[in-house]
Amino acid sequence: MEALEQHADITNLLYSIRSKYGSIPFMAALTDAIEALQQQLKSRCERVEAIREEEKQHAASHLRYVALEKERKENVKELEELAGIMGSDLVGRTQNENTTSPIWDVVEDRMSTNDMANSWRLRAELPLWKAIKWYLGHAGETRINDILAFLEALGFEGANRNSVESALRVHPDDFSVKKRKNEKYVSLKGV
Repeated sequence: MEALEQHADITNLLYSIRSKYGSIPFMAALTDAIEALQQQLKSRCERVEAIREEEKQHAASHLRYVALEKERKENVKELEELAGIMGSDLVGRTQNENTTSPIWDVVEDRMSTNDMANSWRLRAELPLWKAIKWYLGHAGETRINDILAFLEALGFEGANRNSVESALRVHPDDFSVKKRKNEKYVSLKGV
């Protein structure tokens, strides 16, 4: 709206210039330039309005795209965490059972069946507390010894009672630890 008011002001200016100076060549060029700018202004206003209308039409699909992109990124992150927890043997078996699984497509740059050293990179990048969190999400409340058995079964090297207890202490917002009969039981908070 403000642009249209300016448009009216410029039109009035042009008329006053023409009435005052007539058809002096310099003034003719000046008025032509101002008229051209005025047309550009009007054209830009119309285009902005058209863009706004088109944006309204596509807003829902764009928001859906953004939501799907966010969901895909979250799933890829969780897929990498799960692949790190499971290790290359279990991931390979899962892939062989489901030939349409996107797991290798998603983690191929980080995990390779041809290079065993590279295949454990996801495991090395995975914090121990996340592996514990995934386990407790499925097992529910359990003893620390059960967590250690889980980590040992999956081949987590260096996982011992001290490292598990340290992970639990460092992430008190995620884990609840209760002591019963000389045993520590761990569960996820809020579950």
